[in-house]
Amino acid sequence: MVIRKKVKGVVEFNDGDFAEVQTVGIEGIEKNLLLWKIQLHRENTNDSRPEFQHSFAVDTWVDIWSTIEVRSQRASRNQDFETIQCGPFKPTARD
Repeated sequence: MVIRKKVKGVVEFNDGDFAEVQTVGIEGIEKNLLLWKIQLHRENTNDSRPEFQHSFAVDTWVDIWSTIEVRSQRASRNQDFETIQCGPFKPTARD
């Protein structure tokens, strides 16, 4: 199952190399709640430092789409639920 959700974010920091964005829920039970912080790295763009700082200026609001893939993980008969390991959650941002 793939779940896509839209959130908003406000740029709290940008030194030209990376920006930090605080995300905020905009719908459902997450509406108006602070969610997670994400980092945007200039190296993932073709922007110069000034272009990156202009595109993601501090106090600018951005739209963010989060994609979450959920899969069941079948445990063996001898495996406890608590021993199932999940990978780290890495949200992605799109402008």
